[in-house]
Amino acid sequence: MSRKIRYTLWVMIQYYQPFLLPFLGRKKHNIPPSIRQTYYHSFEDGLWQILSERDIPKQSIVFVPSFYCMDVIKNISNHGYSPTFYPIDRNFQINESLFITYLKQYKPRVVILFHAVGITNTLIHKTCWRKYISKDTLIIEDSVHTLINPENISIHDKNHIIMDSVRKVSPLRGSFAYEIITGHKHTYSKQSSFSLYIISSIIMYYVFRIMLIFSELFRSGTLTKIAYKKILPIHDDIIGDDPIGHRGISITPILYPWVNFSKIEALKFTQVKLYQKSLKKLFLPKIFFSISMLPQNFGMLHAYPIGIKIKPSTELISYLHSFNIFVWEKFSDCPWAKNKGVLLLPLGFHISNQDIIHISNTLNAWNIQ
Repeated sequence: MSRKIRYTLWVMIQYYQPFLLPFLGRKKHNIPPSIRQTYYHSFEDGLWQILSERDIPKQSIVFVPSFYCMDVIKNISNHGYSPTFYPIDRNFQINESLFITYLKQYKPRVVILFHAVGITNTLIHKTCWRKYISKDTLIIEDSVHTLINPENISIHDKNHIIMDSVRKVSPLRGSFAYEIITGHKHTYSKQSSFSLYIISSIIMYYVFRIMLIFSELFRSGTLTKIAYKKILPIHDDIIGDDPIGHRGISITPILYPWVNFSKIEALKFTQVKLYQKSLKKLFLPKIFFSISMLPQNFGMLHAYPIGIKIKPSTELISYLHSFNIFVWEKFSDCPWAKNKGVLLLPLGFHISNQDIIHISNTLNAWNIQ
């Protein structure tokens, strides 16, 4: 066994970032005065509330990319809407003319544009396809894999809404929705914020987080696997199950404006460049494939993605776990992943350059077996 692999056996390389990280800075980021920010318990809570407020009829088609969380798809259906997939390529994009073809065929009432893994969906910067949707069609810019600087928010019109999921990209919880301020007022159910739904989801989230802390303290891969494979799915199954959307009740809105976005982006940019350099030979054989992205996306990534051409990839995952590199395939049950997969490698303050080198060496070793 090499010295580098021996080192990693003493280190737990986690996908989620710990609670206490140097996320906060000295500058407060303010939202443009024309934009309204609303804090929700989760992305799905925000989605149900927005669809209700905007009077989207039940059974309406909600357009979603083929790479998407199937639990969200199930909940969209359970809430009375009709989720319909449009295909995206292995770089998580779709040609605009092809997208227009699907818009003509399905005439969706809601279009979800997903910045998968933090890679910008190029459709958001194009305008031709917008001519083929009705004036009442709602455009949801799904930014759950991106840490959004409120000062950089850009909204096209009153039917364009940007939504994130802070817990996926930071140690904080909840989700924000951004939209243009209009005369329309929010309407919330009178149901208590401390409902069984809220309490149970919060408890399971913190059980998951605490278990990760113990896995670090005791260097226990078993605890890590239990946290990810047992506890987190219970939490995710609870999220979005309530018929209505709930506002968030944590301190996230107070802390979030102080996030040090420039420091985080600079760190991730450097880490992505190191992954690219260390993995440049990984894509030569026909096991893995490179996912294309522009350099301006590097600092915005949720994780560093590598494509997998082999299915299933359980042997690869087990191999990485044997060296305490706890990563998994993302959305392995979605239509996009029918004959391929994507592995998300960690980015953030909890990952050192030495960790990235070891992850890369371990993958390169698998590739030449």
